[in-house]
Amino acid sequence: MKGFGQLCDKMDEVEFGYLRRVLRVRKSDEFTGADLLSSEDLEAIILQFDHLTVQIVAKGLDDTVELHFDQATPWRDPARHVLSDSAPWRSVVGMRLIGAWAMTNDRGYSDALQLEFAEQERSVATDVRIQLEAAASMFRFYRVID
Repeated sequence: MKGFGQLCDKMDEVEFGYLRRVLRVRKSDEFTGADLLSSEDLEAIILQFDHLTVQIVAKGLDDTVELHFDQATPWRDPARHVLSDSAPWRSVVGMRLIGAWAMTNDRGYSDALQLEFAEQERSVATDVRIQLEAAASMFRFYRVID
């Protein structure tokens, strides 16, 4: 997964701070069938922390996940939607990112990411895990329940 190693390195080296905002950024508000069948990147999720921004892109060519560390998107005038107040994100806004896993499907594609958040560093009592899965060039989200 492109950028995953950098995420892990940054988690060890840089203080991200708390997650403050989550955005869904799309090439457009509406997609045609041709858009969905193209190999274009159509959607990204932006996680804004106090001291760092992480952009998670669903790659249109093969629905793999790619990470970047800025807010610049490949689209000129993208549609932006705030997800901070919607499930599952509202449960982790205000928390710290404490763990991450790259996930690979049965065909060998790195098409999902799991992020672990906690109110304090390594606090099992408050851990929340969110999975992001790329499918049809867009993301689905899941909250992992014990």
